[in-house]
Amino acid sequence: MFPDRFSFLPLSNKPLPGIRDSISRYLTARLGINATLWALEEAGATPADVLGSANGLAEVCDQIRSFCTGARSSDIRDTVDDLVDRETRTLLCRKGIGSNINEFVTYSLQQRQTANPRLRGYDQGFLLRKQGPHTNSPWIVSPGPVATIALVHCALSGVAGPRSVHRLAQHLAQYGVAMDHRDIPQNELGHQLRMLGLVLDSPDAESGMLLVPPFRQNTTKGANE
Repeated sequence: MFPDRFSFLPLSNKPLPGIRDSISRYLTARLGINATLWALEEAGATPADVLGSANGLAEVCDQIRSFCTGARSSDIRDTVDDLVDRETRTLLCRKGIGSNINEFVTYSLQQRQTANPRLRGYDQGFLLRKQGPHTNSPWIVSPGPVATIALVHCALSGVAGPRSVHRLAQHLAQYGVAMDHRDIPQNELGHQLRMLGLVLDSPDAESGMLLVPPFRQNTTKGANE
């Protein structure tokens, strides 16, 4: 039911079309689910608690197999097709809930834009930034310094011993940030990691760069600092 990996935030590339596509597919899936549940109610089968538990979801699937067959299945598809035609602008994230979700997601990820240029560096915890200084410059995937520090810390949390930047790439992939770890030494992320002192270039590391923990670990339990 879930993808093996998320890859809608390609590093150093434009993510907004992929984000809108994911939102569109999500909303289309909601239309299909709702139309199916409406059909169950019309058939006299009260849907189980589909979101309450795995057992409830399995029970709803059994109800669909039993009641949503033949002509009723065709009616569901016709209903979904009709809704898709009527709500095209919503599914394209141009109005309504589609536009709202798109704005929420992008606003949460983007660097805050300030009217005062001197405050432009106020937000450093972003995942998306403007590619250039102009207002119409496209957004690209490029974590800010604070976000990079936090991500390196999380990538090293719970592991013992040194880890290469491959570990960071694997951790970022869980957030949908797609990249080839072998490109890190030459790309913008690798440059930022060096500037922040978060890596050591090592010929023994798998990709030539070892991650450095950004925060000193307190090995003395109960110590007050």
